[in-house]
Amino acid sequence: MTPSEEVSDATGESNERENVIDLLAAKREALVAAEKDYKVCKEMRDQEGMSIAGRLKDALAVIINELETEAAVVVEATGRKEAVDRLRGIKRAYGSVLTEYQEDDGRVQQAVAALSEEITALNARARKLEAIRAEAAALSDRFSLPVPILGTVAEPRYDVASSLPAFWQYRAVRPSFEQCEHNLRTRRDYTEISGSPGYAIITKAGLRPFRPLTEQEKEVLEDKAEWKPDPVLAAAATEATALSQLRVPGGGVARG
Repeated sequence: MTPSEEVSDATGESNERENVIDLLAAKREALVAAEKDYKVCKEMRDQEGMSIAGRLKDALAVIINELETEAAVVVEATGRKEAVDRLRGIKRAYGSVLTEYQEDDGRVQQAVAALSEEITALNARARKLEAIRAEAAALSDRFSLPVPILGTVAEPRYDVASSLPAFWQYRAVRPSFEQCEHNLRTRRDYTEISGSPGYAIITKAGLRPFRPLTEQEKEVLEDKAEWKPDPVLAAAATEATALSQLRVPGGGVARG
């Protein structure tokens, strides 16, 4: 193996490995075509054509099985590389957003301080108005003078707390899970990050496989698969239930 081949093999960047996905898609298309040919030959009673199409189907099935194994490796490696790149991007993006958040927080603090100062000034102005009105009333009373007409100032009706957005609170993003077809195993499906670039990477690479079934779980599934209701009894039960719904005397299934 040459040095360049060693590098390609180690990094997974050889042309053969890059083309395995396209090759797999092509072989799958060929298998579909072979299955159609086999069906046509069978309808036409073309023994030779069926033999050729059948052998082609078998050969393609073997090749596809091998390519699927290779493709799974390539897909996993590609997904891992994309995940590494995305995590680097996330680190940069998080740092940038954190800086912006800190700047936003500083502006909010400045706005709160400015609002506090304005409210303090407004309250002080109101106290001055009250003092002036009191002074006018006192002078008018003492010297029997008409009270000057002074404008009335209403109390502020601002509900500052309710008129502003509530501050954020910590919110846990809980992992999402799905169950296997037997409802015995669970795995993460990552839908909690649906719509994100990371979710697209995971979707393309596929979810992790479910853990292997335990021996006890296999036995339970085998018992379920082996048990089948008696078709005669099942039909009789269905008929009896239908008769009971029609209120036919004697209809129904006795429980016991």
